[in-house]
Amino acid sequence: MQIKTKALKLVIIILGLFIGFMFSLLVLGLIKSYQENDIYFVKILFYIAMYISLILSMISNIIVYSILTLIDKDILFTEKAIKKISLVKKISILTFFILIGIMPMVWHIVEITKVTGVIPVAIVIIVSPLILSTFIGVMEKLLMKIVQIKSENDLTV
Repeated sequence: MQIKTKALKLVIIILGLFIGFMFSLLVLGLIKSYQENDIYFVKILFYIAMYISLILSMISNIIVYSILTLIDKDILFTEKAIKKISLVKKISILTFFILIGIMPMVWHIVEITKVTGVIPVAIVIIVSPLILSTFIGVMEKLLMKIVQIKSENDLTV
């Protein structure tokens, strides 16, 4: 059974381009803030958290692309695939903790603009990698069980 992953690979490539676009927007924002002498600790923390989370997202995209390549080669049910999925889960958890660094900037924005609707949006953005890591953890456990059953089946044959 051959599974076609071209559409999924295309989505991963588009996500990579989007991450690159966001990275360039952050660079332009940082340059503008530096030129206007509008740099303070909360803003620097925001930029650092966003840069690191974008870099981790790009790394995660690359690993997911390699998992899709394993699917194309029909070698998904191996220890190598489990390690890659586990790495994506760990990166998602790390991204959650790094994104907590944007909360001071969100609070600063709320103080300036008096728009409290920014806080729930920020919380959704911050918590989404944790939700993703939970789903990936479930998939990892299922894949481990499948690999175990496959190895037992290979031994009996």
